[in-house]
Formats: sequence, C-alpha cells, structure tokens
Amino acid sequence: MLIAIVGMIFIITIPPLIFGLYYMCVQVMKGKTIKFTDVFKGFDYFFRSWGLILLSLLAISVGLIFLIIPGLILIILFQYAIAVAIIENKGPIEALRRSYQIGKENFIFSIVLLIVLSVIQSIGTVTRVGMLLTIPFVTLCMVVATDMLTKRVKDTVKVTVKKEVVKKVSDKKIVEEKVVEKVPEEKVVEKEQI
Repeated sequence: MLIAIVGMIFIITIPPLIFGLYYMCVQVMKGKTIKFTDVFKGFDYFFRSWGLILLSLLAISVGLIFLIIPGLILIILFQYAIAVAIIENKGPIEALRRSYQIGKENFIFSIVLLIVLSVIQSIGTVTRVGMLLTIPFVTLCMVVATDMLTKRVKDTVKVTVKKEVVKKVSDKKIVEEKVVEKVPEEKVVEKEQI
C-alpha cells in the first residue's frame, strides 16, 4: 500500500518536475542565478505541464498506431513544446501548435537535433551516473535551440486586437470598436543563421 502511494506521488510529480528543469534552464540561458529548489517552480505550471504531456502523448500514440511514421514525425515536431510553454508562456494547445510550426519550418534541423540529443542522452543512460550530467545538458540544449528558433520563426497564429476609438460628437462620447486582425509574415529569418 505504501509503495503504491509513493508510486502515485512520483508519477503525479513527473510533469511539473520536468517543467521545473526546463524553467531552470531558461533562467540559466537568461544569465540568471539558479538554486536547486528552482526545480520546484515547475509546480507553478502543474496543470499546464500535465495538459501538455497528456496531449502530446495522445497525439504521438495515435500517430505511432498509424504506421509508426506519423508518430515519429510528431515526436520531431513536438520536441520544442515544453520550452515554448515556458519561454513564450503558452498553454498546452498553443505550445504544441507553436512547436509544430517551429519544427515544420526547421524540419531537417529538428531531425538532426533530436538524433544528437538522443545519442547524448543514451550515453548518459547507459552509464547511469552520466544521466546526472546528460539530462540537464540535453534540456539546456533544447531550451537554447528553442529560444533561437522562436526568434527566427514568427508566430503566425492570428491575433485579434480590439481598439477603441473615441470620437466627440457635440459633447457626446461615441465609442467605436474596430477589430483589427494582425497576421505576421509567414517566416522571418534574421541575418544570423543557425
């Protein structure tokens, strides 16, 4: 019974702790000082972390059921989702959409990144103790790559902005509401290449 309870607690805390590790890496990338206890900041993203993990696992599982290839493609495209959720402060669905967009725009780079980071992670897993080094290193690499790619690829999600225009017509205020749809360019590449 005690083992079951401890196991449940461990399972429930995995997504927030993963988010906590990503949060720490984002802070390091920004040049901020971190503490070991910052890993628990992932619990600030508790529902977001669970939503993101469950949605991505569901989509990838369905993709793997259909001839394996669609699932592998989704793994490549969704690899940036956790970092996007933290860096751009997006919810689960928006983070998956943005990750999909980034992965699609940089597909070859995403494949190479996934393979290289998987090899590094595998080496750490084989040596067991090496995981203490490879997990934070791989996470930091993913955060840095995501940050660079989010700056290169503009978010093409349509944003609706409401703007109020006040006009005076003979001492009466008339408020007009104009809805402006702002759609950024499809892809903006900075001069700096990855």
